Amino acid sequence: MRYTVLFLVLTLISCKKENEGNPIFVNQIKAGKTNAGSMTFDTLNPGVTLTMVWDAQNLYAYGSDSIDINDDGSYDFVFTSVHLNEDSLHLLNGQMPNPFPYFSVDPMNGYSIKVKTESVPIGLGQTTQAYWADSLAFNATISVNDSWSGSELKLWGENPQSIPLSFGPWYACGKTMYLGFNRLNKLGWIEVDATDRMNIVIKSFSFQN
Repeated sequence: MRYTVLFLVLTLISCKKENEGNPIFVNQIKAGKTNAGSMTFDTLNPGVTLTMVWDAQNLYAYGSDSIDINDDGSYDFVFTSVHLNEDSLHLLNGQMPNPFPYFSVDPMNGYSIKVKTESVPIGLGQTTQAYWADSLAFNATISVNDSWSGSELKLWGENPQSIPLSFGPWYACGKTMYLGFNRLNKLGWIEVDATDRMNIVIKSFSFQN
């Protein structure tokens, strides 16, 4: 028994030496939380808001802005929004808006966004899949095993009521939530104030070193 205990002690000491200077990879984090020493945190002051520019008819407004996560001079996430002026709908002459209002995020440079999947009925008992940028509550788990997309995703997007698709997880959340992101299995989150979906504010972000 004494020799078994000695062997275990020596094994633990050996493992400790091998791991010195080699931090153990953590494959999940919590939205809104930073782990001192293992995650970088940055507050955007002031927060990033999109400046909307109206067209000549004052019907559509377009806005876009970006953030650079790792401060290398290359923008990593591009945010885009479209607004529709309710007072100018008569200009559509009975046609559907094109596009409908939305807010989206487009990951660049190998980044990807955590996905929320929505099943949409298409008739005859069949369904198809729609994909949104997931809205994460504070302390929600973000894992490398989640579903990820490197393509542009809408946080919310209006559509004809005849289409059996929701307006997205951010449409009516009315508070601060988080986007989860991933790059080379290193995880992070972006703090998003969606109190007013027409005036979303990107407030901060954090990511694994």
